[in-house]
Amino acid sequence: MKTFFTICTSLWLALSSAATAFDIEMSIHPKTIALHDNATLTITIYGKSRPPRPRFPAIDGLEVRGTHQSSSISIQSGKSTSVTKFQYQMGATRTGDYVIGPYEYEIGKEKKTLPAVTLNVLETTQEAQDQQEALKEFVFATIEASSSNVYRQQVFDLTLSLYYRDITLAGDIGLVNMDEEGFSFEQFQELPTTREQVDSRIYRVRRFRANARALTTGTFTLEPILRTQIVLPNNNRQRRFDPFMDGFFGRQRTKPHDVQTEAIEVVVAETPKAGQPDSFAGAIGKFSFKVNAEPRVLQAGDPITISYELSGVGNMNLARVPSIEESPDFKAYDCKLLQNDLNKQQTGGRKVFEQVVIPRNGDITELPPLSFSFFNPDTATYETITRGPIPLEISAAEKTSVQLIGSATPLANGEKKKLLGEDIIYLKALPSRWHRINMQPWYTSKTFFALQAIPPVLFAIAFFFQRRQNELSSDTAKARRVMAPKKARAGVDAATQAVKAKNPTAFYEALWQALSDYFGNRLNLQPGEVSPTLVNEWMTKVGADSNLSSAVDSLFKICESQRYSGSEESRSFGEMQKQLNYLNEILKRCERLK
Repeated sequence: MKTFFTICTSLWLALSSAATAFDIEMSIHPKTIALHDNATLTITIYGKSRPPRPRFPAIDGLEVRGTHQSSSISIQSGKSTSVTKFQYQMGATRTGDYVIGPYEYEIGKEKKTLPAVTLNVLETTQEAQDQQEALKEFVFATIEASSSNVYRQQVFDLTLSLYYRDITLAGDIGLVNMDEEGFSFEQFQELPTTREQVDSRIYRVRRFRANARALTTGTFTLEPILRTQIVLPNNNRQRRFDPFMDGFFGRQRTKPHDVQTEAIEVVVAETPKAGQPDSFAGAIGKFSFKVNAEPRVLQAGDPITISYELSGVGNMNLARVPSIEESPDFKAYDCKLLQNDLNKQQTGGRKVFEQVVIPRNGDITELPPLSFSFFNPDTATYETITRGPIPLEISAAEKTSVQLIGSATPLANGEKKKLLGEDIIYLKALPSRWHRINMQPWYTSKTFFALQAIPPVLFAIAFFFQRRQNELSSDTAKARRVMAPKKARAGVDAATQAVKAKNPTAFYEALWQALSDYFGNRLNLQPGEVSPTLVNEWMTKVGADSNLSSAVDSLFKICESQRYSGSEESRSFGEMQKQLNYLNEILKRCERLK
């Protein structure tokens, strides 16, 4: 037994030491750059295979424009060491001295400190500014909206076009300065590259299209910046081998270049009150509506299954179908979404709902008519589709009787059961002498064998616990996914305290922090990357219910609105408590998503 526990302890210590032995260093080169140039931040980890990617908070004025990871084995004095490099292409948006670090990096239970490094960013030279101006002839961008006058909650298209000639652009393109105050944007999708003639010159054109939805009324100016990388010619073909430049840029040198689009204005108006039907519930676009009910010949009390089909193009994720309501004639159950065949942007397709109703009596002759109304932005008019009434043949329910089932063989003439005999219990006499039965040896008992299973079970628990820890330490995304609910709990607790203290400002900050912490860890995003668009894309990818997606998007918008421009009327403490309960329910439902 002592030897067995000694072996277990040795294995445990070996596993623990193998999981924590590593070294780390951080450097940046060059240490001084001009505005809009790049520097390379390198974090090197020794002695750990497949280490988690280092994470560091956003620094105002600095941005990561590209990342690269490489692994190798270093052999010195006959001993091999795993070497992993994480390289970040850093750029600046304004001049100054930027201190990066110090940061704590942790693998398992061991922590290392990354010392701070400094990056000096100087003004762009006049020569560089002249080059930027000269590039406008070779690369420019435009933004177009399918309509410059839209209605609130209307979905419309935005198209970004990047024109360039006589230069080569790297594949990745960033988008900044996209004002999301009054709009909700889907992710831009790249269209096939084309060639077009502009002012007698042939340009290559890369286009990106996305759906946008207007959230508030007003006049908005859109003038985004496309962040590109221009591939520079390699004049020194005999240069020495540079593993970073050759590996990361594929033997190419690049220079960042921001392309400013010409501004456009989008005017967002409220749908008109004049002519608005009572059945209008906010649907904007072009839709068709169908209703079917089965069975139509039945008895009172039998269920009827009604299917509603809504299809078309518009704000499909917000469109709601009408349904039969509870009444003296019908017992009505809630509608359930059966099919959600919408496109990726949730702006077109088909949704099918189902509802069960039960007629209460046989005097009912039909299902009442149902009307679906929507606003058509092309004609600027309301349209209503009415389906029904649907005729029914209902008969009264048949009467039924209840019978009591008695004995299959009743006794005749009041005959009573007779006792045919008495039970006789025979007792044996007490033996004159007790004999001792030979006892089983202790080492053959079940208890002894059961105790032998305890050490292997403890070792298995320790082994799988350590393997789980190693797995989480090497897989940052999985570890953050596991920690997401716990990270969000701090924000939820702070929001709860803010409600008790009747502090709306602290409440909405805490609410936003809970959402940001949860989805940041759940989606493995860096601080500041969490946005309603990214969360909605993830929920669509994992097949989340559209109602849940809308609820999450709505809560994000409420937080943003209240944090920056919320009105006091919407900050009632009852509403705050309602939104807190809403948040808890959303987090529970999101935890069920795989």
